[in-house]
Order: sequence, then structure tokens, then C-alpha cells
Amino acid sequence: MMADEMTMQAIADQLGCSRQNIDQVIKKVFAKIRRRLRSMQINSYADLSISDALVDGIRAGNRPRTD
Repeated sequence: MMADEMTMQAIADQLGCSRQNIDQVIKKVFAKIRRRLRSMQINSYADLSISDALVDGIRAGNRPRTD
């Protein structure tokens, strides 16, 4: 375990709630991320890598090729 990793129980103890509450929040967050990725038509890790490259290029001032 890395130094900055915490168990759900440790997080729950720090926040004053149950481990089950932390588990529910984590599941909701990942579901929201999955929905957002699907809405962006990103269905796999490979798609995500391509998308990241396009975004990085646009931020650098490069336009994606359309041919």
C-alpha cells in the first residue's frame, strides 16, 4: 500500500461515517464517471487514450485532422 492510500474504514473514521457510506459514495462516483465517458462516446481505455491525445493537442493549439 502506498503512503497516501487509505482503506474505506480509515476514510470513514476520519469523516465520522460508516464504511458502507463511503462504499456507496464511491459506487455513485464511478457510475457518474462511466455515464460521462459513455456520453462522450468513450467506451474503452483505448478510446480514452485517443481522446486524451486529442484534448492535449487542442490545448496546445493544434486542431485535429479531419481527413
